[in-house]
Amino acid sequence: MNDSFVIWFLSVKPEIFDLKSDRLWPEGFEIIVYESPELLLHNLDSRHPDFILLDWELIHQNVRPLVSKVVRTSAFSEVYLFNLPDDDAINHELSQWELSGTFSPSYSVRDLRQQIQEMADYRQLLNSAGVIGRSSHLKYQAS
Repeated sequence: MNDSFVIWFLSVKPEIFDLKSDRLWPEGFEIIVYESPELLLHNLDSRHPDFILLDWELIHQNVRPLVSKVVRTSAFSEVYLFNLPDDDAINHELSQWELSGTFSPSYSVRDLRQQIQEMADYRQLLNSAGVIGRSSHLKYQAS
């Protein structure tokens, strides 16, 4: 099994994901940052990352169709939204979608990295046990 995890970010501020920082991403993580939803979707036709993190600030006008298409196209990817506003109505609606989770604007890059490392460890455990899928029962629950 390949221990590398592929993470795609769609962000209006790609500079926050310092790809050269050893402190930010552990060895074995392949990080790709997209600045346009169209480019990310185009690449989903041929590649399927382990994690896809979508920036609310970039996609909030078309979030529902984009998330739906990403989830359908890349059925085994974990899909997260980040930079979400603190809005109960939005958060309630998003809880009904097939998202793996969300990150509020108050997250730190360190918190994000730790969360992704824990999710990768959990996913690796499931993979080693031969468990494959996106069921809500298989989701990593952060403590």
